[in-house]
Amino acid sequence: MRGFIAAGALCVLALALTSSALSSAEAWRVVKTKSVTGQFAVTATSATIRSPHALAVRFVGSGVRGQAVWACSKGFSVASWTRSYGRGLHVLSHVRGKDSCDVTASVSGQGRVTVQILKGR
Repeated sequence: MRGFIAAGALCVLALALTSSALSSAEAWRVVKTKSVTGQFAVTATSATIRSPHALAVRFVGSGVRGQAVWACSKGFSVASWTRSYGRGLHVLSHVRGKDSCDVTASVSGQGRVTVQILKGR
């Protein structure tokens, strides 16, 4: 009986993880993107997102290092954060329920590098 319960729990967990991964892959819309090519490639982009549910930045390329700076306001209150990241998709925290957020993202690397700002649907 224990084995049956453990197997059932494992199946439910696998299904939840799979559906979560699929929905997160489809849940982002690119707001801004910028690419540049060069031996020492550097670029940046920024966007203002009204009523964000979720925000993320994506850094693509060889040997990329990226930085995201975002400031969000709600009423008269404003708060800001800064984070450094490597290659990949990175979800920005502290944005749900805010009136608006200003995001600036920069990236550096070799060859072709791309920086994107994404909004959760």
